[in-house]
Amino acid sequence: MATNAPKKANEKGISQRNVALREAAIKNMAKRPDYGKLGRPTHVLTNYFEVRRIANKPYLEKYEITMKLAVQSKSDGEGSQRRRAQRQPKLQVQVQRTVFQQLEKQERNGWFKGIGVVFDGSSTIYSTDLLNLKSDTGTTTVTLKDQNFTGSCVKYDVEVHKLERVDLEELRKFLEGKEMKWEYFDLAGIRGLNALIHHIPSMRYTQFGESTYLPSTRKTLGGGVELWMGWFESVRPGQDSYFVNVNTTYTVFYEPGILSCLIVKYLGLRDDFIPDRLPQVQRDKITDLIRGLQFKPLHRPQVNTRLKIKRLYPSNAFQETCDIPETGEKLDIYSYFQRRYDITLKYSHLVELEGRRNDKIPIELCDIIEGQRFPVVKLTSAQRGSMIKYTALCPQKNVERINEGVQKVLQFKSDFKLNRFGMNIDEKMAMVPARVLKPPKIAYDPSSKAGRTVKPREGGWNLRDRKFVRSGERLRYWIVVAFVQQQKLRLNDAEKFVRELVDTSESQGMDIVEKQPKVVYVRPTGDPPTYHRVVEQEYNNARKYLKSDLQLMLFILPDDDEKRYRAIKYTTDTVLGVPSQCVQLAKVLKTKSVMKQYCANIALKINLKLGGTNQSLEEQEIPLFTEEPVILLGADVTHPPGGQAGPSNMPSICAVVGSLDCQGGRFIPKLESQKTRQEKIENMGGMVLEILKDYRTKNNILPRKIIMYRDGVSESQFEMVLTHELEQIKEACKKVEDNYKPPITFVIVGKRHHTRFYPQRDRDADSKGNCLAGTVVDQKITHPYLFDFFLQSHTSLHGTSRPAHYHVLFDENHFTSDTLQDLTHKLCYNYQRATRSVSISPAAYYAHLAAKRARLHLEQQPRGETEFVLKEVKESLAKDNTMYFI
Repeated sequence: MATNAPKKANEKGISQRNVALREAAIKNMAKRPDYGKLGRPTHVLTNYFEVRRIANKPYLEKYEITMKLAVQSKSDGEGSQRRRAQRQPKLQVQVQRTVFQQLEKQERNGWFKGIGVVFDGSSTIYSTDLLNLKSDTGTTTVTLKDQNFTGSCVKYDVEVHKLERVDLEELRKFLEGKEMKWEYFDLAGIRGLNALIHHIPSMRYTQFGESTYLPSTRKTLGGGVELWMGWFESVRPGQDSYFVNVNTTYTVFYEPGILSCLIVKYLGLRDDFIPDRLPQVQRDKITDLIRGLQFKPLHRPQVNTRLKIKRLYPSNAFQETCDIPETGEKLDIYSYFQRRYDITLKYSHLVELEGRRNDKIPIELCDIIEGQRFPVVKLTSAQRGSMIKYTALCPQKNVERINEGVQKVLQFKSDFKLNRFGMNIDEKMAMVPARVLKPPKIAYDPSSKAGRTVKPREGGWNLRDRKFVRSGERLRYWIVVAFVQQQKLRLNDAEKFVRELVDTSESQGMDIVEKQPKVVYVRPTGDPPTYHRVVEQEYNNARKYLKSDLQLMLFILPDDDEKRYRAIKYTTDTVLGVPSQCVQLAKVLKTKSVMKQYCANIALKINLKLGGTNQSLEEQEIPLFTEEPVILLGADVTHPPGGQAGPSNMPSICAVVGSLDCQGGRFIPKLESQKTRQEKIENMGGMVLEILKDYRTKNNILPRKIIMYRDGVSESQFEMVLTHELEQIKEACKKVEDNYKPPITFVIVGKRHHTRFYPQRDRDADSKGNCLAGTVVDQKITHPYLFDFFLQSHTSLHGTSRPAHYHVLFDENHFTSDTLQDLTHKLCYNYQRATRSVSISPAAYYAHLAAKRARLHLEQQPRGETEFVLKEVKESLAKDNTMYFI
């Protein structure tokens, strides 16, 4: 016992410190200082629908519900397999909903008699009153017809258990803001209301998360993939009221139908036929496509269950045999289906089922079930292009679709569950106060022919006859590497493009000594090691004849092959330490006018990579930066693709960037890998400490103020940000210098939300029908008392603009709403990679780009089990060309 005492005392001390941090964080969370007044006042329509009445009663009864497959002993496979009692995987959501629907019918005169009840699709039901149970727990059995592999009925054991009542008065207290609790970021009442509004749509249509999708809206994207439109809906708190946020949403699905047809479309096979012998690459590609797909067996139409595919089986129908229980003989699968089902197979390929060791089914007898999502990361560029064409709805059309969904699909007025609970939702969109902020003046080199400054129009401006604020280093040593066959890009066409790039770059103020770099052609195809070797070899060849390290490698690529691109960036960033720029062959071969615009955009990136600064804001636009040194920090975490799209042990990448100049033009990144899918930046303090040291080295002073724009954090993670990441920044300040305590402002940048605004007057709209860049909203639909605002700082080229949602968690700089909103808006015009304002603060944008780039630096190494290691960027590149990731 004595040996454990120090450990327990230490754990108790840590726990007490955590509690103290938690209490201090909620107490010191920034409250709204005032409402903004700057800008031209107006009103805009928003896709929020006010909740007129929450419920008839001041509470919801809450129950936990569990559904399990009842133990069965009958055979349910082609062979002699039996279901084992101990194997009880969690039921699929669709099955749970079906079971609950049957339970409602079964218990309408029992448990649920005279009571309104809804199911959240997971493990909770909410009701208007106590269920008619003899105690706090009830059990029953639900039977579904034609559910197993033999077509027999399947039984499910259902149990409900009483949980603590949900007090809806908490929702009113939250709006009043008399006290603040961490629980208010995950209100049980809002969870209950969300279950209520989702119940009927989820039972009628296909639902994922908080979105309901309709198969009738499908559009084919090619390759066996289709796009469905749906409607997102979620209860959100506002000021003095609650709202239901509704928006159109889209996702991609596998085309339903015969599996063999899906494979033909996916592989793009000629003559719509799958050969008996497939290369291993194609077999792996098919398995990657179909793993986890659910289907119904066509040779057993009475079966209503969902079977799941494990893989494309290595053996075919002629090689694989199965047992015939009646005779005890073995028969190959091809002959088995001929004899037993009178089916002559067209293909010999088989799929193996998950959890069924003896079951292999021909691909042409698998009927893919409708409504299974396709991994977005696997979409081709052509499919993405088609998707954008369908989803980029103009604002007016977006409003029409939302109203259509509210009235015909979500049905706020006619939903009998809402009526039973007493929830009343307005079917008209809310009108909210807004303001339009003025854009800042953008500054260029004083010697520019078109003048030193330019005033943006609709969030954009023209670079013609203007020179960069500061040119990067003189470009003398560089080469062009074309991963293209020479017959597809003649040498004179490549040189013509290079001349145009040089001329455009020089007209924008860059100093280019070598105007005719050597163009070398290399084989366009290969595997990653080959690409690595080619890039390194061409670098070394050029280094020999130029007698110098290279300043830039320009690559001409024939397509968007991800493996080639990854190999190029991995090699140039981590092995060679040289800035690189990739261009697409299709752009290189464009007409002169199109090519000139493309070259202007490429010049923006190259100048940054060579250490230059493209533009800046007029000093009077951001007085905060002229008064004393201010550093802008940005942070983001990028996670590996989920589901089937990537290895489960691939780490998350976190990036923290910091500004090095007085205007937030040039940034330096710090990168680390950490536990997969962890949003908390574990070593925030260490990364910020390095940035502060770099700032001091460059400016001979430490910043007097710190402003952090943190991307990718949800409301449920605010506690983590304040108790961990903010505290680590404070510790970093203490470490860099004694008594260094600069005031810190910590702002969350939200992009993944469904709030949209629609102008109601011509003067408030841009040429696309969106709200003007600079539209800000901080009333009615924002937080009841915390410091947040919506800012649409950009102009969308397509579709409906999405504003950014800024939430100020901590503010020792004591910003007013006007000061911080105007500063954030103006900074969005100082994004160095474009001549347009961007949708979020550039600091957060750069952090996202840096983290995304670092994912290309992951190196897979076998160490007992496969492990991913983040390769460090070459020191020379990281220090001298800090914006290499642009």
